[in-house]
Amino acid sequence: MKTPQEKTVSAVAWSQQPQAAAVTDSITALAAEYGEQLRRLGDFEAQHLEVLVARMLWNVLAEPGDRLAGRLIAAYGAKTALGVALQRLSWKQLCTQYPTLRQLEISPSSFKAGQERWAARIKGSNLTAMFTALLSSALTAKLQVLMPEAASWPTQLDDLEDCAPLLLWYQGEAAALRRRSLAVVGARSSSEYGITVTEHFTRQAVAAGYMICSGAAFGIDAVAHRTALQAGGVTVAILAGGMSKPYPRAHLQLLAEIVAAGGAVVSEMPPHYAPTRWRFLQRNRLIAALSEAVLVTEASTRSGSINTAGHAAQLGRGLGAVPGNITSYGSQGCHKLLLEYSAELICSTAQLQQLLGFAGTNEAAPTGGDRDKSLHLRVLDALPLRGCVTSERVAAKAGISSEECENALAELELLGKVKLVENATGQSWKLHCEA
Repeated sequence: MKTPQEKTVSAVAWSQQPQAAAVTDSITALAAEYGEQLRRLGDFEAQHLEVLVARMLWNVLAEPGDRLAGRLIAAYGAKTALGVALQRLSWKQLCTQYPTLRQLEISPSSFKAGQERWAARIKGSNLTAMFTALLSSALTAKLQVLMPEAASWPTQLDDLEDCAPLLLWYQGEAAALRRRSLAVVGARSSSEYGITVTEHFTRQAVAAGYMICSGAAFGIDAVAHRTALQAGGVTVAILAGGMSKPYPRAHLQLLAEIVAAGGAVVSEMPPHYAPTRWRFLQRNRLIAALSEAVLVTEASTRSGSINTAGHAAQLGRGLGAVPGNITSYGSQGCHKLLLEYSAELICSTAQLQQLLGFAGTNEAAPTGGDRDKSLHLRVLDALPLRGCVTSERVAAKAGISSEECENALAELELLGKVKLVENATGQSWKLHCEA
C-alpha cells in the first residue's frame, strides 16, 4: 500500500501535465521520505536535500551540457526550474506565470524543444520511479555526489556557466578536484615517443604539486594516470559514461588505484548510463574546466583531445602542445594546435612551467603585511591563465569583497603582475605576460 507521499509523487507523470506546485511538492516529499539514504551520498545539510532530489531528477532528464536546463536552474534554482520545465503550458502562459522567463534569452522554439527532450525521458514513468531507480543505483555502486550548492563543489566548473554539470557522481576524494591541476590528454594509439614525452611532463607537473586530470582512455590518458601514480601524485579520471559503466573495462584496476591513491573517478552521468560519442565530447569540457591548463602530448587531427583543447581555448585555460615528427600522423593534431589554436610549444620543463604559471604567480607579493600577501595570492589564483575577467568575477572566485579585490588589483598592477584591459563591455583584468 502506497504512502501519502508516494501517492502524491507518482501522480506526477508527464501524461497528466503536472502543475509546478505538484512537482515541487513531490520533491519535498521525496526529500523527507528518503533523507537518510540521501545523506549516504554525501555530508548534506537538511536544507540541501530538496535541491539534491531536484538535481538528481534533472540528472536523468537532461544530457550533459544542456544549456537550456542550466539556464533555467541558474535563474530559478533546481527545484522551481523543474516545475517550470514540466508544465505543458503555452509559452505565453508560462511567461505570464514567470515574468522573468523572457529575460533569459530563451526562444519559444528552443524551450519547446527542451520540453520534448525531457518529456521523452519521463514518458511511461513518473518522478518517484525515476528518482528511486537513480538513488538505488548510486547506493549500490557506493557513490558519493557533489552539487554546486555544496561547499565541496569544485568552483572552476562554474566557468562553464549554463553548460556546467548539474552534479557529479564520484568515488575517492572530492578534495582532489579542487587542487591545482594539469590535464594531460592525447591519442589512444600512442607511440613510444608519445609515451616518453607524456611520462616526462607528467612527472614534472606532479613534482610541482599539480593534480593530473585525464579521461582514463587507452593510450596517452592511461600513461598520464599511471605516471602520476608512480610519481606519488594525485590524479583524477573523468568518465564519459556512468560510474557503473566505466570505459574501457580493461582499466578497472587503474581506476581502483586512482581512488586508493587519494584521487577520484568522476562522472556527470547517472551511474547506469552507457558512454556514447556525444558524451565523450561533452566529457572533454569537464577535463578542460577542472584544469588550469591542458597539455596535448600526442594527437592526430581526429583525436578527441583536439576537442578538449577547443574547450580549453574557449574557457581561457592554458593550452600547450608537444611537437612531433612532421611525417608522423600521430602528431599532426599537435601541430594543428600550434598553428591554428595558438597553443604554446612545450619542449622543455621551463616551457611547461611557463604554461602553468609557476613563475610569478606563486611568489608572495613584496608588500607590507601577511594579509596583503594573502589577498594578492588569492586574486592571482582567481585570474585565468589566459583571457580577461571583470573584478567582480575575480572577487567572487577569490572569496573576497569587491573593495578588497579592487585594492589588491590596483597594487598588483603597480607591481607589474596584472594588467587592466579596456574593451567594449568595460574594464577587465588579466595576468601580465611578465608576471
